Amino acid sequence: MKNKFFLAFCIQFGIFLVFPLLKYLSIHYNVCDFGLLVNNIQNVSNDLSRVVVGHFQPFLFLFGVLYRTTIFNPAEIILIFQSLVLSISGTWILYRYGFVVFFAYILNPLTWSLLAEFHIDTITIPILLLFFYYIERIKYTYALISIVAIMFVKEVYVLLGLFMLLYWTLNQNIKKIRLYQLALVIGISAAILIAYYIGFPEYIGAQNSYNGFTFNGSYQFSAQSDMISEKKIRFLFFPLISLLFIPLASLNVIFIVLPLQLLYILSNNESYVSIYNHYVAPILLVYIIAFAYGLNLIQSKYLITITVKLVIISLFLLINVLTSVSPISITSIREKYWAYSLSAYIPNSRDATIRGLINENIPDGSLVSFQNTVFYQGDRKFERVYPFPIGVFNPIEEITIDNVLNVKRHEDLAQYVVIDLRRPPYLADTGCTWIYGGCKDTEISNKFHDLLTDLSMSFVRIVEDNGFSIYKRKM
Repeated sequence: MKNKFFLAFCIQFGIFLVFPLLKYLSIHYNVCDFGLLVNNIQNVSNDLSRVVVGHFQPFLFLFGVLYRTTIFNPAEIILIFQSLVLSISGTWILYRYGFVVFFAYILNPLTWSLLAEFHIDTITIPILLLFFYYIERIKYTYALISIVAIMFVKEVYVLLGLFMLLYWTLNQNIKKIRLYQLALVIGISAAILIAYYIGFPEYIGAQNSYNGFTFNGSYQFSAQSDMISEKKIRFLFFPLISLLFIPLASLNVIFIVLPLQLLYILSNNESYVSIYNHYVAPILLVYIIAFAYGLNLIQSKYLITITVKLVIISLFLLINVLTSVSPISITSIREKYWAYSLSAYIPNSRDATIRGLINENIPDGSLVSFQNTVFYQGDRKFERVYPFPIGVFNPIEEITIDNVLNVKRHEDLAQYVVIDLRRPPYLADTGCTWIYGGCKDTEISNKFHDLLTDLSMSFVRIVEDNGFSIYKRKM
């Protein structure tokens, strides 16, 4: 029996690690946000701003410790960690809920969306699994600890934690609820929000634009916002569709994550409602648990034969092929999109050349502006990385916080620029629509090439190899 679970873990770990590592070696991870995260991990030990500027992410300290104490570089650390998290979670699902729910998890398109990029959000998956386990085992104090833990993944998950707390409350006998526990969790959530949105900006003298999730910033309500769009409707209903609507049999579980989905939908920024983004991590797990509970409810009333279960798994496989970005999906095989093509998992000699040129020509401690689609850092330790053209033509204000909490404000300019004309052009994190090897958005493409022309005013090209270039700022 134990061998079965160990084998399941090993297979998952291999798949979930090999494909992302191949994608990294083929230089198909972007500066936003993979490169920024790698850079933050390298520098978090001597710059505490990396934990609080942009997002509140205390778990970055964990990756910083791993970076300082292991032989791996930050990119390898986070990809290995991601594989471990997803594989352990999948094995736990197999152990607790059976093989149908297990395949629902590993074949779900949202699981493969997480593998398309790495973000700290992936940590919510094992935390949520522990939460539901402790609720099932009537260990409410431990469930409460899980709620607190998820609030420290990222500031937006305070909302998720509060609705987990509501679920926790409703699952208990009202007479057994300890008010001090409720007060503690609510107090912690309030402290995180007040510190992040009020205290921290006041301390460093920054505006709310430094916070990634404020209603002054990314989550801004606007009458001009497209409140209903095809993308938002798909984001709301796709988790249900991918699990054959079975989670509807356990609506009380879905309500935990529904407010988070609605928050993303109300945002002006449509990247939050992409099913191919890291924001789906907790949504995926909650719907998987709702599927498990719903399937168990159906099985208690109707006989589900092994044949029916195999049909259900076959449908999951079909959904993966038709709608996911996994290597076996139609999207990957047809090579329609650059980021999700099958060739993204096949490093070639040109990729190896680019990796070598970056390592040879850009020294440690540099400030580098990468074209968003050509990020690679290897064993180098850069001071800052930016998505081109940020930091190239105009200084960018930065904040550093040392280990004794002294705040330093300064302006930086990129010392090096990395460009590859054979990859999709981007302006910061906004790219052209790249389909079948060509850019369909001429406005972005033209602006990108205009900026490259302007580079000669302040930079000299020190490397040129088959469309790949490295520029160095003139002294």
